[in-house]
Amino acid sequence: MPARTTTMPSLLAALAATAAVPSLACAQTLTPFPRAAVGGVSEDGRYVAYSTLGDNAFRFDSLTGESLPIGRGITQDMTPDGTAIVGTKTSGDGAFLWTEDGGYVDLNATVPEFADPRTRAYAITDDASAIIGAPFFEPSFVYRLDGPTTHLPPGGEALEISGDGSTVPGWLYPPGGIYEDAAVFDAIDGAAQVLLPGCDCGSSVATRDGSLIAGFLPWQNQLFRAPAGGDVEIIDMFPDTLATFFFDMSADGGVMTGMVFRPDAAYAYIWTEDVGLRTFHDFLTFEQGFDVTGWQFEYVAVNPSGRAFAGAGYDPAGQASNFLVTLGPPCVADFDRDGSLTIFDFLAFQNLFQDGNPAADLDGDGELTLLDYLAFQNAFDAGCE
Repeated sequence: MPARTTTMPSLLAALAATAAVPSLACAQTLTPFPRAAVGGVSEDGRYVAYSTLGDNAFRFDSLTGESLPIGRGITQDMTPDGTAIVGTKTSGDGAFLWTEDGGYVDLNATVPEFADPRTRAYAITDDASAIIGAPFFEPSFVYRLDGPTTHLPPGGEALEISGDGSTVPGWLYPPGGIYEDAAVFDAIDGAAQVLLPGCDCGSSVATRDGSLIAGFLPWQNQLFRAPAGGDVEIIDMFPDTLATFFFDMSADGGVMTGMVFRPDAAYAYIWTEDVGLRTFHDFLTFEQGFDVTGWQFEYVAVNPSGRAFAGAGYDPAGQASNFLVTLGPPCVADFDRDGSLTIFDFLAFQNLFQDGNPAADLDGDGELTLLDYLAFQNAFDAGCE
């Protein structure tokens, strides 16, 4: 969108206005907790579902610092409010459902669809009404606690379901084919749509409403995003990437996270629509103002809001540790993404405005005008919570 000609405040006047406001750090925390496999982060960033190497499942509460034992198993997914968790049991087989009200339920012992002890539970909808089940060498299915079960077509497998329960990202083994297709399935009738034929890859996650599917191509070291009815977008990883793993996506699709292996180590990465790809360490250091000197982040998952992250790595003492990072509310005026409000945020905003970048349209009217400068000044004065 081209910049619209308007009378802009002078740079000196803007400098004088912003100089009167102190630098304000945006609310944020980094909380270590015991080394484990992360299965999900609640929407408010309070809870983390995780499991230890001994296949014991827990729900970590960042407000109290306590871990609530759930039972035997490996956590795979959690509802946004943190009140329901699903997962597999010992050695990765089996299925359980835990709810805050009902406690631990062995799905293999209580639900006919999960009767085979090798059938696993991988994902749950936001309202805890449906669960993705994965039998041994059989198509996956959508089990509904109060409704009919939907079976995917032959060759259809999945590990996820959209928050609203409408869409199932996964992969499809075509009859006689050698490599699987990345696909998406209708959660009601199981109908399949192939996104990337013969890619030897799968769709990993969906947005809350199922309108965007994402996944990764492990052999090409690329991510992909596929909007409903649109073209597939390919995203290249770091040039020296040896292997790529994709873990999670925010509910609106604007944030994706995972892990890459590079020649020297494993790195957690983050991709966002506005900036693109970078390491999670760089994201925290240069854009959020964290001091994470000495931390090595290996993988990271993101919560539905895109404002909280949990993963594993090594702390500054070299000890294996998990971490929970919360960013707090978005800080609108922090245009240079250093976690504080200074004159450099005005300069960054002014550069975007002069370049005609839509990111400078702070009043949301589709045009770049003096009102956007006033909106920036108001956001700056409001500070960061």
